[in-house]
Amino acid sequence: MRLLSILLSIIFPETHDEKVTASTRLLTPEPLVVSPRGSVQVLTCARYDTVPVRAAIKVLKKHGTPHAAALLATLLSDVLLEEFARMSLWDTGDFVIVPMPVSARRRRERGFNQVERVLAVLPESLRAHVVPDVLVRVRHAPMQKALSRDERLRNVVGSFAVADERRVAGSRVLLVDDVIATGATMAEAVQVLRRAGAHVEAIALARA
Repeated sequence: MRLLSILLSIIFPETHDEKVTASTRLLTPEPLVVSPRGSVQVLTCARYDTVPVRAAIKVLKKHGTPHAAALLATLLSDVLLEEFARMSLWDTGDFVIVPMPVSARRRRERGFNQVERVLAVLPESLRAHVVPDVLVRVRHAPMQKALSRDERLRNVVGSFAVADERRVAGSRVLLVDDVIATGATMAEAVQVLRRAGAHVEAIALARA
């Protein structure tokens, strides 16, 4: 078994991001509310250009590894609990946590939704509020990276739907995504939830 591990490590050596993530024990929160180019306001937990944060997100998206998910879950819970204290939200219990959905095609390619992996290992006090299937992606949109802002906005229109409005109407929804850049995808998802009667707070693990 040890020989097999050695052979695998030679054939598939650890990437720099994997090494960084494996050696990281805690991600430092740097919360900041951003509104990319005047879009929806988003509470972000950290900067994406921080090496351990970027590495953990990349490893999570590529492999879905438990350690990367745990690092990001701790980061998210630290920021959320501080935010709850500030907003006096924790006492009401009237909130649900919703992951940004991926398309069926993206889930087939990757095998999982990376944000769901993070939410699945939140502390129980938060995990009990996670509702993974209330917001669904009904249209696959091409990757946003190479598009201009206007193209990104058009690219995501009609991408989302609420599966059951009764689960969000009148509730405070904490919509969680991994990385926020232009905010186009988040803004579209927020609008769809608000049309269903939800009071939405947008949250991202990192800001680009």
